[in-house]
Amino acid sequence: MADRRAPPWALLLLPYALLILTNIFWAGNSVIGRGLNDHLPPVGLAWWRWTIAALLLTPFAGLSLWRQRALIRDNWKALLALSFFGIACYNTFV
Repeated sequence: MADRRAPPWALLLLPYALLILTNIFWAGNSVIGRGLNDHLPPVGLAWWRWTIAALLLTPFAGLSLWRQRALIRDNWKALLALSFFGIACYNTFV
């Protein structure tokens, strides 16, 4: 039977690969935003970007969010402020 564990070097490189992917996605986000600037207003672009992201991530995070609904309900004010300033304002201004 084959050993299915990842080799040690893969585990060491994984964080760096994920950080590089984060930068690529973030930069691509800015490039696409500039390219669509004439076709879609910034608020509309931010809305659709996050709507599509939410739809793509819901199958992976939905169950965990449901299990933690009491914690989310207890901290809704902080989550709302972070969402507004960190997501809505930042992406709209970019």
